[in-house]
Amino acid sequence: ECEILLPAARCFQVVACLPQGSDMNIVQLKEIDSPVKLIELGPQITLSSTGASGSNNKGAAASATVG
Repeated sequence: ECEILLPAARCFQVVACLPQGSDMNIVQLKEIDSPVKLIELGPQITLSSTGASGSNNKGAAASATVG
């Protein structure tokens, strides 16, 4: 079971919703400005991965940027 927790006092816009079966949907969200700031999160971290695609990703690399 894969789940994600969203921080409080954040607003999101649904970009897309893709049904994946009887019990699962993939929902793509975009964070938008919230009128209320209850908590201040630290710097945003963006993860990206590069490398070979497929099941054997020994050559894959991941990088993170803080902005």
